[in-house]
Amino acid sequence: MKIGKLEETLKKAIKYTDRSIYIEGPIGVGKTETINRIAEMEGYDIVNIPIETMEFYDFKMNKIENGKMRSYYNEDLPDDEPVGTYGLLVFEDLTASDRQTVYAVMNFLLTGKIGNYVLPKRWKMISTGNREEDGILTPIPKVVKTRMLVLTVNYSVEDFSKYILKKYKNSKNAMLVASYAKMRNNVLVDVTPRVLESIIKLPFKRELIEGQLGDYTDDFLNYVKS
Repeated sequence: MKIGKLEETLKKAIKYTDRSIYIEGPIGVGKTETINRIAEMEGYDIVNIPIETMEFYDFKMNKIENGKMRSYYNEDLPDDEPVGTYGLLVFEDLTASDRQTVYAVMNFLLTGKIGNYVLPKRWKMISTGNREEDGILTPIPKVVKTRMLVLTVNYSVEDFSKYILKKYKNSKNAMLVASYAKMRNNVLVDVTPRVLESIIKLPFKRELIEGQLGDYTDDFLNYVKS
């Protein structure tokens, strides 16, 4: 689906599915940003857990000395029902960690359980990941995807341009970024949609945008002046 359709589709999915939701798409296309925006708009509680900060034992049941089993799990996992209508438990960049950690997290995403820990009922689990062509570390098996609600976001410069022009109505900066992205589409291989969108809110001055655009800064500023 187009990035502009993700927000509407995800809003409905949160309300009507009991399955874990997996959002797959290119790096920097706006997956996590869309989740955060929905949480803010709808007043949902949200807990973001970046997968690269975790280890497999955050989702593992360990045996202790007296022969009984005790559950060990990440302390950020919620123990109580959310204050709002729903809570969103978000696992960012699921495909960016090692196989052992990703498989441990996937088991939790499918069951909502770790030993005797059970995710409270009104928390919805959402994970994000990139495509295999983006150079991911651990792909998600197809058999796992069939048990999740998978939302696939596609990217094209045309879709991106329409998306930011709709989001930033009457913004001269958005118009310039959209037209620049179209004109330089074949060479902007290292600049993600997220980066391009981030400079819309900034004055187009070298000291403010060079950190985002890097080697493309001069080219972009020359285009703006032309």
